[in-house]
Amino acid sequence: MPLETIASVIGSASLRGPLAYRLALGGPSAPAGCADAQVTLGNDEIDEAWRAQSRTAGRRPEPALGYVPMTNAGGGGRRQVALEGLLSGMVFQGLLLISGVLAARLLGPTDRGLLALIWVVTMILTQIGCLGIPIAVTYELAGGGVTVGTLAHVLRRILLIQLGGLTVALAVVLAVLTHVSGLPNGPALVSLAVLPAMVVQNYGLAAIQGSGSFRSLHVYRLMSSATYALSLIVGAIAGQDSLMFVTSAWVASFVFSAMLTAVAVLRLVKGEKTCTDPRTPSRAAMVRFGSSALLGYVSPTESFRVDQLVVGLALSIRDLGLYVAALAFCNLPRFLAQGLGLVAYPAIAGAPDLATKRRLLWKFVALGTGAAAVVVTPIIAFAHPLLNLAFGHEFVAAAATLQILLAGTVVLCARRLMADGLRGAGAPGVGSAAEALSWFWLVPALVVLVPSMGLEGVAIALSSSWVVTTCVLLGAAERRGLGVRPRRQGPVADPPS
Repeated sequence: MPLETIASVIGSASLRGPLAYRLALGGPSAPAGCADAQVTLGNDEIDEAWRAQSRTAGRRPEPALGYVPMTNAGGGGRRQVALEGLLSGMVFQGLLLISGVLAARLLGPTDRGLLALIWVVTMILTQIGCLGIPIAVTYELAGGGVTVGTLAHVLRRILLIQLGGLTVALAVVLAVLTHVSGLPNGPALVSLAVLPAMVVQNYGLAAIQGSGSFRSLHVYRLMSSATYALSLIVGAIAGQDSLMFVTSAWVASFVFSAMLTAVAVLRLVKGEKTCTDPRTPSRAAMVRFGSSALLGYVSPTESFRVDQLVVGLALSIRDLGLYVAALAFCNLPRFLAQGLGLVAYPAIAGAPDLATKRRLLWKFVALGTGAAAVVVTPIIAFAHPLLNLAFGHEFVAAAATLQILLAGTVVLCARRLMADGLRGAGAPGVGSAAEALSWFWLVPALVVLVPSMGLEGVAIALSSSWVVTTCVLLGAAERRGLGVRPRRQGPVADPPS
């Protein structure tokens, strides 16, 4: 098809830029809902055709600001999508603060520590066992040219193996914990049902995120926390304060949320249209992409909460309860960054050139880090009364730990957004490499500081490791032409599928 014909097609479209070619032509980079067409173009041909048409028209080519997700966001463009991401982070923190306060008051420090232990073990198994494949699902869908149904067909065997194998692994670990930590058999048995729900939730949210349905993503991401908080409110009114009740409410909230997310994904699949020349990603390539990004995406200290394991094993269950209470106030800035990262990752993945990727990366980093700094400042100043008001006088001992963690959380937010952005720019292993290097600092720091300083030592070691990770990411971004200062360089190549 000659360039003039292509230009005429795009001229009548409501969108402009490379995505308009993909929408109109149904080529290999067309999004899930593309229409059938007789012409297909590759990504490079599409982008070059758009640039040539823009030059012919006498204007500078417009950057593709995450075309697929931003188009499907259902709002007023990238600014509204970013604000919705920040808002979802605030709502997430509010829900977790409600559930955290209620769980702590219902259970007390010791049983609250046991519940945290179950949560940490389940989260570690879920994230490691998924092999980072949900990360690859989002990346493939954001890049266009592949449908959710296609990915479900490619990954169905892996998903079934993960569901069965991880449930068995959790049963073994919980059996050990019942003998080692005094975990009651009832809560341990009930918690077996939460792992399959978490796996399904991870894959479902990844599909919704990659498809660009950000409002749906935020709703289903918040569903389990909202259900859990509501259940605890009902339990507190009814006088239910046992570990068995709280664990059951936690498990039921995840099961309910996973079911609704699965239904949403099925509806998404049914609404998809077939492209004339769809691509089918390689299962092996997706596993490689996901596994290389896994360590940076689900940091052991951020998502696996290895720091909680260190506190529970090296100090005491009571100290773990205090530490978890302090972490509850650190969640708001962290979830603000997480909400922005959910938008930044597919947006940067959909950008057509290096300059656009770099510009988006640092806009998201600046916004998230600035918001985090604004949030943590008053909490640091009023740490003692806030802990007393929220959890009771028993938890005021965690005030110094809270203040240290809050200062480090600002750096953590910058680290997370940088890692998300670099992953979207086609460098999935950078965040993982930075995380791995930070452990050469974290482990010696824990060994030195924990015996002498207790909880404060854990907080100092953890916060300083986030500084190390952020410095490594800054260097990696600069080497790839994505530093704070722009540098002339060709487009970033996407990893092979």
